[in-house]
Amino acid sequence: MSQTRIRNASRNKSRTKHLRPLASLVAAGLSLPGRILAIDPNEIDVQVPWELKGQTSALVKVILNEGEFSNVVTVPLADYSPAFFNTAADAVDSGGNAITASNPAKQGQNIGLIVSGLGPVSNTPADGNAAGSNSATVQQPQVTIGGKTATVVSSQLRPGSAGRYLVTVTVPTGLTSGPALPVTLSIAGVNAQGATLPVQ
Repeated sequence: MSQTRIRNASRNKSRTKHLRPLASLVAAGLSLPGRILAIDPNEIDVQVPWELKGQTSALVKVILNEGEFSNVVTVPLADYSPAFFNTAADAVDSGGNAITASNPAKQGQNIGLIVSGLGPVSNTPADGNAAGSNSATVQQPQVTIGGKTATVVSSQLRPGSAGRYLVTVTVPTGLTSGPALPVTLSIAGVNAQGATLPVQ
């Protein structure tokens, strides 16, 4: 499943950093907690519970300090909602080092793209729990780098994290090196907004 963003959800934004907010999602008669992944004064990122697979929307509210409630908003849901976390793709080399301008991806090298929204997996972890090492995506994503198809080696929840996926791909050869080659990703016919990657 994916994560969703709730904007202006708190009535007292200045206090959110001192409280432990909770999110509640209701759909198809189920009322489930959503794991909050990140929070800032204008936005709360929430992991959609696995149990809501197949639902098209959910009612969401945020609870602060076990007694202060946000307004209820309707959030659209989808089993697949692929996304890069940043316009500069979050990626790591085979040693786990971040791909950056000073450590660009190498042509022919395997790298890991860190993304969200790749949908159902095998060995589904409990909601909000970190994934193990064998939670592969049910569908395989398609990836291009610099306009060329990148072979997908594996696609799974990122071990040790919640709500993040790791797609290992082989960087195509024959690319023109540059600091910001376009990267595309799609899964089950749904396209992520494009990102970029430095490639040598």
